[in-house]
Amino acid sequence: MAVDTAPATFPVEWKNPEDAQLTWFRDEMHFPEPLTPLTLTLLLETFDEGNPLACDELAMPMSGLLYGWFNGYAYNMTRPVPETEMPARMEQNRQVMSERMDNLRVLWDEHYLQRVVELTDKIDSLDLEHAPTGDLAARLAEMREALVELWHIHFLVVFPKLGCGERFFGMYQAVTRSPDETAAYRCLQGFPNKSVEAGKALWELSCLAAEDEAVRAAVTGGNLEALEGSPFKEALDRYLDEYGRRANGIELAFPLWLETPEFVLGLMRSYLTGERGDPDIEHATLVEERDRLIAAALEQVSGTDLEDPFRGALQSAQAAWPLEEDHAFYIDQRALAAVRLQLLGLGRRLAAEGKLAGAEDVWFLTYEELAATEAAGEDMTDRAVARKREREAQRALEAPPFLGAPPTGDPDPGLEKFFGKAGPPELDGKVLRGSPASAGRVTGTARVIERIDQLDRVQAGDILVCRSTTPPWTPIFGSIAALVTDTGGVLSHGAIVAREYRLPAVVGTKIGTRVVVDGQTITVDGERGEVLLAPS
Repeated sequence: MAVDTAPATFPVEWKNPEDAQLTWFRDEMHFPEPLTPLTLTLLLETFDEGNPLACDELAMPMSGLLYGWFNGYAYNMTRPVPETEMPARMEQNRQVMSERMDNLRVLWDEHYLQRVVELTDKIDSLDLEHAPTGDLAARLAEMREALVELWHIHFLVVFPKLGCGERFFGMYQAVTRSPDETAAYRCLQGFPNKSVEAGKALWELSCLAAEDEAVRAAVTGGNLEALEGSPFKEALDRYLDEYGRRANGIELAFPLWLETPEFVLGLMRSYLTGERGDPDIEHATLVEERDRLIAAALEQVSGTDLEDPFRGALQSAQAAWPLEEDHAFYIDQRALAAVRLQLLGLGRRLAAEGKLAGAEDVWFLTYEELAATEAAGEDMTDRAVARKREREAQRALEAPPFLGAPPTGDPDPGLEKFFGKAGPPELDGKVLRGSPASAGRVTGTARVIERIDQLDRVQAGDILVCRSTTPPWTPIFGSIAALVTDTGGVLSHGAIVAREYRLPAVVGTKIGTRVVVDGQTITVDGERGEVLLAPS
């Protein structure tokens, strides 16, 4: 029998009584804040359709990683495969996943990416703002179908990519017996990906700004108007056209960088005020470390029966590893940017028709309400306003780490490497422990950031302390000294990118943003997975 684990301050209404028998884990890493109704009913519901399609195609040991929401907060659960079907399913998984892992890069380059671009272009062409009367519901349905397919492709990439990493991790550990859990993954670092590419392009833009004192002053002062007509502004526009179709999180209400260029100027300030070196020089050091680790492992395995499997696992993992960032760039960012811009156009249409007070109120309607808006023809202003108030009230709630049945059994090690270890936080006096994510030790000023739009507070050389990071955070890695996160494990975004930038990092502390004081001097030991809350 399930135990109601929700605190009195976080009341839960189960849509289906059977859901209370399951364990729902809060996904604070991807969704730290309560989501808007349109994000919940369009993005999460299509996710729940696309993910099981990938699970079935790959014969995963679960039938779906599914989301629900409670008081606006996103929770997920793994839907199990019936026990009687599991032996046959696992045999099929071994065959299918082996082939997909070995060929993932080719599949992405020759099939998946092309289809993602086609679906994004399709969404771009819907023109919801000016759709003929009677066509709106059909065009929204096209968008929804495209999103289901995009999430399907998303997991056809993510699951084999993680499989490649874990296969090589097992081979590397068998050969080296390394006590350093990050060593295997450092053998996969230093290859081009879209997130690092965007960070380097921003650094190059800051170098251009530094050449002209007037431009430099306008950038550091956030004065976009003063840049009009300058060669720098033209370069900034090119940057935004290529890299600005991203929001600061998976939430349709979040504006894109393309819509808020001032945010990008804020990111550049940390480059202009710091002393971060040339990314190409730092990249060469990263590659040197990677090659040294690989050479040492190959020396141990040379001439043994493990040499060929080791080399094969390494090759496929190195080919697949950049897709962690690349798939996010094209699906989680560019495709969802197209969705946002289309729906914002629909918001303008509804506001012009007197059905909403403003275009941005569209986020506070559900997908079903939007699909029925032509037929219903009702004024939804009051409904949107009430839901905005409700979301503000939800922000004050303390969402528990899980709901429903208490967790039982051993945690899934793969999920822990991604989402972070289960259990209570580890704070021993002045030592906060998490997962070691990227080696190195540094002492500096902590900058506690609750949301990405506060990144303009980060100074060059600060230690970034935040809940989690996603690809839009990547450019700031070029100016910080270290990273501490509340969520995530050794395969989380923050951990992977910290290794790419050779920054000490401790992830999954659970309470870092609550116990570290903004401006406090702390020491981050990325090898031991410790944060010292007083100078060492």
